[in-house]
Amino acid sequence: MLVTVTILLQCICSCLGKEGYITVLNLYPQSNNDQMYQCYVPDVFTGYTLSYGRSFAVENGESVNEISWNVPGDKVNKRYVAGAVGTGVYYCKIVTADGFTTVVQTTKIRDDALITPANSKNTVTVNVGDDITIGFNTDINNNLVWRKDGSNAINNGTEKSMSFNPVEKSDAGVYEMHQSGIREDRMHSFIKLIVRACPRHKWGPPDCTGDCEYCYNGGVCDDKTGICICAPGFKGPTCETECGANTHGWNCENRCIDYACRNY
Repeated sequence: MLVTVTILLQCICSCLGKEGYITVLNLYPQSNNDQMYQCYVPDVFTGYTLSYGRSFAVENGESVNEISWNVPGDKVNKRYVAGAVGTGVYYCKIVTADGFTTVVQTTKIRDDALITPANSKNTVTVNVGDDITIGFNTDINNNLVWRKDGSNAINNGTEKSMSFNPVEKSDAGVYEMHQSGIREDRMHSFIKLIVRACPRHKWGPPDCTGDCEYCYNGGVCDDKTGICICAPGFKGPTCETECGANTHGWNCENRCIDYACRNY
């Protein structure tokens, strides 16, 4: 069973402008009750459009309509999203004036889910050409259905893991495994596979001739810009600086209310 933690994800737009990033804060990602997540944008915000929604339906009739939102005039740069309903994949989206788009996804699953990501990893980042295996933990041993990005079944059987030898850029996506016939019971979960378009320590597809800086503290070299995308709680050109208590965001500019971050 996954430990309930606060998941914080952030990305930058391909244009990399100072303002071109969005952060998603997922409160209680494994819960039957709290269905909230939050979208954060920079304090200085001009020329962008914002939206959020569900990436794909888990059961018939679920809305996947994209919902637009605006940063209020008082520069409050956070959007509370209370529309996450049960198990599923949700996103925040930012589009720059030049048309560059970044979508950051996060997942919600039940705290009593019968199928959970192996090693408690619901996001796996790899480099094109790597050999990688993703999988789920479950006591269910038959009629296991795999889907990618909510598509029709891509596999149906007893396999609890899927290997890519080697992984290709087209393999990137959100993988889902559930038992046949009971997907709508929402007792399963998801793994997001992120595939960098360059080999390890390289950036700048398609030739990938750029050399990445070493990214510390779990940071990942962005394949399009060569800049380190820092793990939650760190900032700086190589993710060498801790944010400090109760802060998050690209430059640690967002602050949690103390009780909201305690023990998570």
